[in-house]
Amino acid sequence: MLTGPLQVVQDELDQLIAVIKATFLAEHNDDGTHSSTLTPKTGSWVPTIGGLTSETGQTYSTRVGRYVRIGNLVWITGIAILTAKGTITGNITIKGLPFTADATPNLFHFPKYFFNNFTTPIVDISGTITPGRNEASVKILTAAATSYTDAVTADIGDTTQISLTATYLAAE
Repeated sequence: MLTGPLQVVQDELDQLIAVIKATFLAEHNDDGTHSSTLTPKTGSWVPTIGGLTSETGQTYSTRVGRYVRIGNLVWITGIAILTAKGTITGNITIKGLPFTADATPNLFHFPKYFFNNFTTPIVDISGTITPGRNEASVKILTAAATSYTDAVTADIGDTTQISLTATYLAAE
């Protein structure tokens, strides 16, 4: 039995699968069979809190992700909770998304991450799926700021938690 943040990830996945089955699988080919392009594929992925350039030495208490893919449309949810941030070079990213994103710039924004235990006092967090890669940027808004900026290594600590849900188009 899953508990806490892991149960939330599984609950979100179960709800999405139910909607997909009710909506898409009601459609059939002319011969009465389901269209294979509309059959959802589900699986797991392992989110990594890393840097745009590199990362090493991170340890985690929790790293779990789930996805649903229909054709090239991918829905993901995931959580990563650090126990040590190690060495991170470059802006903070979430790496390990299950599929490489379409290369179209500025196409994949998502509204919200859940966050906890950042070292910088932030009021909101957001990001984008990086075009042509299998990672997502992490953008933060501080109380004094008027716009989002890239999260950097100094913004996170050894117990930072990031959860995200996003939808994007896969390249393949």
